[in-house]
Amino acid sequence: MKRVLKSLLYSVLITIICYFLFHDSMSSTKPTVQEITNPNTSYLYQSENILIIGDSRMYAASKIIKEDNLFFVAKSGSTCNYLWEEAEEQADAILAKYPDEHFSIFINLGVNDLDNVSKLDNKVICDAETYANYYLKLKEKWNQHNLFFVSVNPVDEKILKTGKYKNRKMTNNQAIQEFNEKIVSIVKDYNIYYCDTYTPLLTNGFGSIDGLHYSDESTHEIIESIKNCYTDEFIHSVWKPIVSRFK
Repeated sequence: MKRVLKSLLYSVLITIICYFLFHDSMSSTKPTVQEITNPNTSYLYQSENILIIGDSRMYAASKIIKEDNLFFVAKSGSTCNYLWEEAEEQADAILAKYPDEHFSIFINLGVNDLDNVSKLDNKVICDAETYANYYLKLKEKWNQHNLFFVSVNPVDEKILKTGKYKNRKMTNNQAIQEFNEKIVSIVKDYNIYYCDTYTPLLTNGFGSIDGLHYSDESTHEIIESIKNCYTDEFIHSVWKPIVSRFK
């Protein structure tokens, strides 16, 4: 009888040890993914790496902001054609250097398309639908990363009318807001997040010499806002109201 009890206790002990070893092993191999609640269940990958794709506004940021894990793919005067002719390939090259890491990718293009620069520079221009559909394509390709559409940010309309661009057809803030809203209405159900830096800039004001490009101080503020767009708090508090607003 003692031998049977001893054997039984030994079996129970082995079972308990195996359970905890297996549990710890499974925990250590879980992907570093955090579930975020939005209109459709999606996943926000945990990442310290930020990749920003943009035009002259982000090109200026790349020259004054140097941080580890912050990468820029940007070119002055860029329209949508830059996204598929150059930027996508350059972004792929950066991602390929870190095959085991997740990135948060922020795309901030569109102001030059709104300015119809093709009439001056023979560049391709796109409407909001074209941009949105291409973002869907990129999301499918970059599905192991977070993808954010960053709002086209405001212009100073008064300076545009009197400054260096006074003789050039330029956009206005109403057109910019409509452009942003149209893109969000298309991508909102596809786990592409909206990073709204337009509203705080327009609300709090910003510095600009020519009406189109930003002061160094405002550029820093934009980049900080972009980095904050990655946080859980942003997704929970901002994304859901934006979705309901643009339904």
